[in-house]
Amino acid sequence: MEKRFNPLNASSFKPVTREFVRRKRHPFNDKRIHAVWSNLVERIEGKVSGVIRQLASDRAESEQFYRFLSNEKIDMGELIQMSCKINAQISDRHLLVVSDSSSINLKNHVGRIQNLDKIGVLEDNKTPGFMCHASVCIDAKSENVLGLCDTLLWNRPKSEGPKAICYKLKAEDKESYKWTLGIDNSTKVLAAARMRTFVLDSDADNYDLFSTIGNTVDNNFVIRAKHDRTVSYEGEKQTISQSLEKSPVLGTYTLKVPPLDHYSFTNSKRIKRKAREATIELRAIPIQMLPPKTTDHPGGEPFEMYVVEARELNYTGPEDEGPILWRLLTSHPVLSFEQAQEIVQYYCLRWVIEQLFRTIKKEGFNIEGTELETIEAIQRQTILVLRSAARVLQLVYARDKIDAQPIEEVFDEEEQETLELLNRKYEGKTEKLKNHCPRQKLSWASWIIARMGGWKGSFSERPPGPITMKRGLEKFDNIVEALRMIRGVDE
Repeated sequence: MEKRFNPLNASSFKPVTREFVRRKRHPFNDKRIHAVWSNLVERIEGKVSGVIRQLASDRAESEQFYRFLSNEKIDMGELIQMSCKINAQISDRHLLVVSDSSSINLKNHVGRIQNLDKIGVLEDNKTPGFMCHASVCIDAKSENVLGLCDTLLWNRPKSEGPKAICYKLKAEDKESYKWTLGIDNSTKVLAAARMRTFVLDSDADNYDLFSTIGNTVDNNFVIRAKHDRTVSYEGEKQTISQSLEKSPVLGTYTLKVPPLDHYSFTNSKRIKRKAREATIELRAIPIQMLPPKTTDHPGGEPFEMYVVEARELNYTGPEDEGPILWRLLTSHPVLSFEQAQEIVQYYCLRWVIEQLFRTIKKEGFNIEGTELETIEAIQRQTILVLRSAARVLQLVYARDKIDAQPIEEVFDEEEQETLELLNRKYEGKTEKLKNHCPRQKLSWASWIIARMGGWKGSFSERPPGPITMKRGLEKFDNIVEALRMIRGVDE
């Protein structure tokens, strides 16, 4: 039977144990290739671009980068593993892991790609491209983005028969296994954390996934319900919606709903939403999730969890969008209005992953406009671009934060000195246009980079987003590079 899911991921990398024991092994098992990787990563993060012609300083270096991305000896799993490392201190922290999938459309490159037979198809079962599932780490307390903690890439084979045949596949051969694999990989990367909470959308509403996360030490979940499942509430079997109708309202509050513009895999359509303030009514109840009535769960035990309902009141927006109605399943105890608010806020942070995919596509790194000619090279490029896009988001979500992460986790001493000079240039004469963020925090750098990207610095203006930050980082890198050249000449 056709295998639907065969991903490239960090856990697919199996280092040779003997080499690790006898000597310090260079990544990629080659000192020179590792040096090229380091140089390429530095250029992508500095130039905030994935286009090789823009990254290389001359033709020789350009050829060097092309050879690296096309090198079949480079283990994809190792490349992902090296790109999914968190530089921040994570011990004793509660971390959120937000995950989702997106597709990389290669329709405009069919005539250029050499190994066209290796490319899969997208959601419509005909457009050439491949799938990507990424996970981003966020500090639960400060809401700082700490970086990329897992990536999965796979080619979806064209389906010749009915979709219903997928139910006969083993769990690990289905695309839904991406959630389990992503959780396992992220748990390894964030093993030092005090607690991990996986924040997932309704596509992850799966009984097996609940039990997998819930039975892992220090792992929790917040998953939006897709199905109105039969549960046990107060000793009675009923649906989730019926149980919530009988529960009291904990309270109401105003939630700032950010804008959205992305393709939804759950709804199989593009969703656009304007920013607004929503009046949210909260309910929360403890339930016992009953196992599905299938042969895979004979006599299974009920799984205890909580469900939080966030319902929007007095909705006045577009009819085709509709009011918010989120039913969030969680392993965290929810016994108060404040705890319910916290769970909703965790789910709101899932929008970070939408920003990540937006940043790597047309308006940002434009990975779908790549000039590379093989699917393997494009996938290696995607891995490196995702790493750099996560760095852009670190700046976006650090803005205006007093408790942002330390600046040295993102910028070195030389870059900080350059930021000092630029801060004097971009600060206005009035108190409102001053950079009031702490000098030792990333938010201070974020303010400067945003100003360089075109943001005017006024709090009454729309906050800078990832595209503004990307433009600012491009200009900043050009200045840093120019200063390095001047210092080199002086020496």
